[in-house]
Amino acid sequence: MKKQLIIFGINRNIRISLTVSLVPLTLLSLFFQSEGIPQISDGESENVREHIYGVYVGELAFIEPVSESRPYVYPFTPHGRQEYEKYDPDFDDPRQSDDCALEAMPAHLLTEAVAKMEFVADEGGILMRLERDDAVRTIHMQSKPAPINQQSSLLGYSKGSWEGTVLVIETTHLLNGVIFAQRALPMSGEARILEYYQRNAETKDLQMELVVYDPINYTKPITMQRKWVWRPDEQIYPWECVHLGSRDEPLDLDALRRQLEQR
Repeated sequence: MKKQLIIFGINRNIRISLTVSLVPLTLLSLFFQSEGIPQISDGESENVREHIYGVYVGELAFIEPVSESRPYVYPFTPHGRQEYEKYDPDFDDPRQSDDCALEAMPAHLLTEAVAKMEFVADEGGILMRLERDDAVRTIHMQSKPAPINQQSSLLGYSKGSWEGTVLVIETTHLLNGVIFAQRALPMSGEARILEYYQRNAETKDLQMELVVYDPINYTKPITMQRKWVWRPDEQIYPWECVHLGSRDEPLDLDALRRQLEQR
């Protein structure tokens, strides 16, 4: 099996990705162009649902919230503004001390680096396999509510449903954190995330719209959009992250060499 080796050195402004086969990517339009998606008849809805399964590669782009004006002004509540001002990504991001620290939602879907995911059919639901961290999200279909004793986690609890040909995913039970990795935009444990996935019948790409509802930190929802390119020739590779050490530690090249030799 081909494997992908990821070396992250965020602490030293080093980011290296080594893989057996490199993925050719095209810089895609950031904004969701609904009028560009061919219309699908009701009779084809079931077919579209079946064919959503497979591997997709996220566009490479600096993702910002959808807005008619630029720069976007985040609608902070007083609490949100306070959290934003006190958070320093260079010190508060867990990857500053551990390059292999696990990512959370929704940052998994908004990373500015190469991102890959796969939709897989699962009994009673859908699995979303993410290449980063070897993370797997379980999407409980038929809008199955979260158990009463559901614990909060990095990926949260997700339930899904189909609205015609659009897959809708709602995620709750998340941990306090940030919306984007390496950006000081707070997100509370009370946040609720809605994802909408529309498949283009011609290109088979997915248009994603992601909305964050977090009244603790923001006075109105924040909407982001991203295109995920259909890649039937790709697969999700094992995530083998190499830790380069804390930003306050000198880079140990011998230790790095040993880790690489073990791969």
